[in-house]
Amino acid sequence: MLTYERMNVLDSAFFYAQKANYLNKKYQPKIYPSIILQTLGNINAKQGKNALAMQLYREGMENCIKKNQIGGLCITMLSISEFYKKAGNADSSIYYAKRTIAVAEPISFRLPLLQATDLLIELY
Repeated sequence: MLTYERMNVLDSAFFYAQKANYLNKKYQPKIYPSIILQTLGNINAKQGKNALAMQLYREGMENCIKKNQIGGLCITMLSISEFYKKAGNADSSIYYAKRTIAVAEPISFRLPLLQATDLLIELY
């Protein structure tokens, strides 16, 4: 699902993300639904469905906060920062990049930490 989304094969990414979301709800593991929601948000953002993308990102953030999934929260906030950067909203992008760093740094979650730092460098 993530690989298809990163390769911009959005129909396959959407198919597998929807399937993952369905199975997650059906079998009640609900371990990482935030990653599914974040991926669905990325897919919708790439398709120009910005309102739906933001709704999915926010649901993912809420889920991470509820379940104390700090890594998922970092990844979702980073996606929101990238979303705002592409939309030309630098202030919001900077805000979410800084929030990503603030959450990722105490747990040494390096990849989102580095990606958020790169975003800030590009934006400043």
